[in-house]
Amino acid sequence: MTKEQRKNHIKQWYQAHSNYRKQNYQEHQKERIEYAQRWRQEHPNYHKQYNKTHKKQIQKYYEDHKEYIKKRNKNYYWQHHEERLKRNKEWQQKHSNYNKEWREKHSNHIKKYNKEWREKHPNYFKEWDNKYRQTENGKLAKAKQNAKRRHKLCFVPINKPFKNSVWHHLNNTLVIAIPKEIHSKCSGGPNVLEHRQRVLEYYNNNIINMLIKNYNE
Repeated sequence: MTKEQRKNHIKQWYQAHSNYRKQNYQEHQKERIEYAQRWRQEHPNYHKQYNKTHKKQIQKYYEDHKEYIKKRNKNYYWQHHEERLKRNKEWQQKHSNYNKEWREKHSNHIKKYNKEWREKHPNYFKEWDNKYRQTENGKLAKAKQNAKRRHKLCFVPINKPFKNSVWHHLNNTLVIAIPKEIHSKCSGGPNVLEHRQRVLEYYNNNIINMLIKNYNE
């Protein structure tokens, strides 16, 4: 059998047994992973050296197959999503101090990279911040910042915000979400006592419902 005949024979065989590779991969996946891990431990510098000596070829391959690689990685990510989460969690537990030690060791590199990235994307954080501040978590974070900066108050919510609500401090620590109409109707100046009375009435009338809702959630 010539080389060309053998090549065609193998091609025909795989076409007739199209699921063979997939079944074989699934049946021997654990052994393949263990073998790959052992091989990397025995040859720790192989990939680094290969990447250095074949840098142009690798770069050309990625440029020529950009869409294919992107699609393949996306499919793999979602097909093995739960498995990756479990593996990452186990790794983090075994190497709990790795990220902290790496950041300390490469702090200058991180600062330089972050600075260069911000210069290339000057509007990214501004746009993200504007979108975030429209969410309930964003509004809550902003209210906490204002309370700490302007009034040096703590911020411990006793209920969750709702539509057209604002935060009101009951004391130096506890805050309650109340309807904006009640809060703004007579706040500040000579009406401050009436304002507090309205808030207190709302609090007394709704405290039971708030506690039940928070307990159920």
